[in-house]
Amino acid sequence: MSRRSRKSGLSLVEIALVWISQLVLWLVFADNSGFREIIVGAVAAAMGTYFVPSFVARTQASFDFRARWVLQVAHVPKFVFGDTCILLRVGVLRLLGNDVPGAIVAVKFDAGDDDALSRGRRALATSYLTFAPNTLVMGIPRDAQLLFFHTLIPQPLPRFMLTLGARIVSEK
Repeated sequence: MSRRSRKSGLSLVEIALVWISQLVLWLVFADNSGFREIIVGAVAAAMGTYFVPSFVARTQASFDFRARWVLQVAHVPKFVFGDTCILLRVGVLRLLGNDVPGAIVAVKFDAGDDDALSRGRRALATSYLTFAPNTLVMGIPRDAQLLFFHTLIPQPLPRFMLTLGARIVSEK
C-alpha cells in the first residue's frame, strides 16, 4: 500500500510521476537536454507539481472511459499527418498571396450528461481533434448537442469521431 498525502489523496508515486512527466515535457519543448536546462526544467516541474495536489483536492470532476473510445487514438497519427499537409498547403497559398479564411464548424455531437463517462468521452473527443494542427475544438455545449471547432480549411470530420459521439446529419 502506498503512502498518500493527507491533503490531496495522491500517493508519493503519483506525485513523482507528475514531476517526471512535467520534466520530460519541459525538455522536449525546450529541445535541449544540457545540464542547465535539466536543472531549470526540474525546478519548473517541481513548481508545477506543487500545485497538482491542491487542484486534485479541489476538483470534483471525475472521468471514466470506455476502451473503444481510448483505442480511437490509433487514428490520430493519420489525422495529424493529413492536417499537417493541409497546413503546408495553406502556407504555400499564403506565400502566393492568396487569402485563406478559417472557419468555425459545428457538428452534431451527443454531449451526454454530467456523469464521469460523458465527461471522459467529451475530453477524448476534444483531445483527439485538437491534437491535429488544422483543428481546435472551441467547445461542446451540452444543451445544444454540438461540437464547435475552428479550422483553416474545412474538412469532413474524421470517421473515428463517430465512435466518440459525433453524428452525421444528412443534407437535403
